[in-house]
Amino acid sequence: PYKKGKKLIYLNNEPAFVLYTGEVADYDLKEGEELTEELYDRIEELTLKPRCKKRLLHLLDRFDRTEAQVREKLREELYPEDVIDEAVEAANRGRYLDDVRYASQYTYEKSRTKSRRMIGAELRAKGIPDELIERALSETEDNEAELIRKLILKKNPDFGSITYEEKQKLLAGICRKGFDADKCIRVYNELLMVYNQ
Repeated sequence: PYKKGKKLIYLNNEPAFVLYTGEVADYDLKEGEELTEELYDRIEELTLKPRCKKRLLHLLDRFDRTEAQVREKLREELYPEDVIDEAVEAANRGRYLDDVRYASQYTYEKSRTKSRRMIGAELRAKGIPDELIERALSETEDNEAELIRKLILKKNPDFGSITYEEKQKLLAGICRKGFDADKCIRVYNELLMVYNQ
């Protein structure tokens, strides 16, 4: 028994896949019996592969996910690896699953509030390869300076009366959000030049 009307099928004393109780009866599976390769192939083709593809589409229905996130979720649900591979390939062919688009969209949305370094770390944690992260981040190069400018002005609207200690504290706070220190100083100095004109 597994969850709500499902059975966990073990092969060689290892959890292999999950079937509904009715499917176990349809395939006439009994505990302790040997599962022939022919029957296993039939179960994969007729039940597991279609169900895995449906499940993958359902996972993508509410919001975009990376390939790594989808694979992890399907593994948790005990789909065999070759079944997962086929479902992911089909989703990639149909452009339902697209890590390039995901990285680009995620970077675009988050670049209004987060540093490039932080966005890169978050994408890495979601399983996006480094080359795709770099490509997506290259599209937001100019946004970061503007975001630093906004943060400086938000934290210190009275820019002219800032002390050296307040400046250090301000820049350190922004750097802790993952922004490059040199870029923060450069943007600060540009703002100072404009203010002093």
